[in-house]
Amino acid sequence: MKKQYWLMTCIAIVGVVLWLQPPRYNSFGDAIGADLRHQGIAVRHVELVHAWPDTVNTISYGANLRVTLTSGRIVWGRLECQHLTQNCTYQMNINDMGRRTLLDLVDGVSWPLQIVQFITQTIKKFH
Repeated sequence: MKKQYWLMTCIAIVGVVLWLQPPRYNSFGDAIGADLRHQGIAVRHVELVHAWPDTVNTISYGANLRVTLTSGRIVWGRLECQHLTQNCTYQMNINDMGRRTLLDLVDGVSWPLQIVQFITQTIKKFH
């Protein structure tokens, strides 16, 4: 019985911590898609389209964006980062949208998968 309470307490704590954490993304497509959806723009797919000059500088990073909306319409934009995956902004040619700041990308496994792995490991300990 105590094991069940401990497990439920752990799950509740993880839930509260995740609720308080800002979203974390490990790809530009996920981060940009989430930000566009947050603005009420229905997005089907975000693709980075690299141009030759974008890959020359190894410190900064830039790429053209091709976003497919759920309506099938394709919208173009631009992603620019000062330090590879940090200090990034993007701009899209839609709804007079200005330049938007992105959260820094994180390395490794995304939060939802980390949660599933944590819960799975915790349950295995008790069985």
